[in-house]
Amino acid sequence: MARNGVVVIVTAISFDRKVRNEIRRTVGDLVESYAHGSLDELARQNPGDLYEKAPQGEIEDFAEFPDPYQPPLCPAVTCEMDEEIVAEPRSLGHTTAQ
Repeated sequence: MARNGVVVIVTAISFDRKVRNEIRRTVGDLVESYAHGSLDELARQNPGDLYEKAPQGEIEDFAEFPDPYQPPLCPAVTCEMDEEIVAEPRSLGHTTAQ
């Protein structure tokens, strides 16, 4: 889609900087954002209980479990989860191809 000029938004948890760099080479024009916060705050804001399941081994290769997360070196956007008020998620709407 990106090849055809379509803006693509992807939410991905990638703890390895090397993997993110490979995605950047593949995609090209990548805008990286970084949600930074304590594990307690990230767990509080995560509705899927990922941060509770990962330490118990229920999710393999999740950020910080077992390997430490490698933060981006120069993200375009950083959200400090422990300091900023994060609004409730909301739908931006969507369109369907016809």
